[in-house]
Amino acid sequence: MSDARFFFEEDCKKPLSEYVDQLENIVFMEPLGSMRKKTDRVVELAKVLSDELGVAAEIKEAAVRAAFLAKADLMTHMVYEFPELQGIMGMHYAALSGEQADVSRAVEEHYAPRFAGDNPPASLPGAIVAVADKLDTLTACFGLGLIPSGSQDPYALRRSALGIVATLSAHRLVLPLKSLVSLGLPALSGSLTRPDGDVTGELYDFMMQRVRFYFQDKGLRHDIIEAVLGADAGDIPGFLARAEVLSQKRDAPQMAQILTPFTRVANLTREVAEDTIQPELFACQAERDLYQAVASAAAAAVEAVSRGLFTEVFDVLSPLSLSIDNFFNEVMVMVDDEKIKRNRLSLLVLVKKVFLTLGDLSKIV
Repeated sequence: MSDARFFFEEDCKKPLSEYVDQLENIVFMEPLGSMRKKTDRVVELAKVLSDELGVAAEIKEAAVRAAFLAKADLMTHMVYEFPELQGIMGMHYAALSGEQADVSRAVEEHYAPRFAGDNPPASLPGAIVAVADKLDTLTACFGLGLIPSGSQDPYALRRSALGIVATLSAHRLVLPLKSLVSLGLPALSGSLTRPDGDVTGELYDFMMQRVRFYFQDKGLRHDIIEAVLGADAGDIPGFLARAEVLSQKRDAPQMAQILTPFTRVANLTREVAEDTIQPELFACQAERDLYQAVASAAAAAVEAVSRGLFTEVFDVLSPLSLSIDNFFNEVMVMVDDEKIKRNRLSLLVLVKKVFLTLGDLSKIV
């Protein structure tokens, strides 16, 4: 205790911010330089994430300041002697240095979740810094080919990725994963050994696998998970909202009515690319009726999605089952006339695309 008191008193002789430049003495990764350079990258990422999320100016300011201070306590006597206190001492030293409460709190929270079952950051500035810090590490490792395989994960990348997913979910942060995985690349440009496209592609797949694990841990059924991950979405809150609706509606009569016709649509259009629909080529009323119904449903679904009302999306889409059934009863899709066949397949692609605003219902058992 006497040693701890000595360390504490020595550390408090200068503000936490004065320890930041000393991070130049800690190597983050050999090709990527010091922890000081990582700090600069995390600061820039905190700015970018704040702008992407459209947070208030004071939230961005707190997040950027916390990102600057986040690793500073690694250079203090206390954390050198007791490494398990990293972040915790940073929070206390930040407060004692006169930093705002939300900055001090974010310094400690940016490590969260620290282990399986731990809570993600509770504050929004803490969440932004946590995502920025973990994303930088993930991008760096994937860019250098340090990708987990089997039980080998020396940089705890699975935990970092799962931490990002949990944090985005907890704060309902709408940020498409395909956009997220590319945000860390600019600051690392010229330092990585692999092409940007390979890095973002593999990191996206890795993140999506963590999304699956996260949803499984929440008790969601496997078929519901696969259905929502096939949705025309991409952000964690959107996936979750869709999963909640499909879980509620899975045993509803409307779901039973629509699964068979939609699965038929999905199977027919599996290898068909989206193309322009030419209404003048419609040869019967069932085609026209389906086209009008799906156009109307698409507009209503987009409006409901914009307001986050996914139950309304289901209610808008479920009546399409009648028009789809009528179409298949009266229309032969695979006719000899190539133009007509292509036009009918394009109509079915539109039907599938509209349903993908909710999820790939063909995956539901």
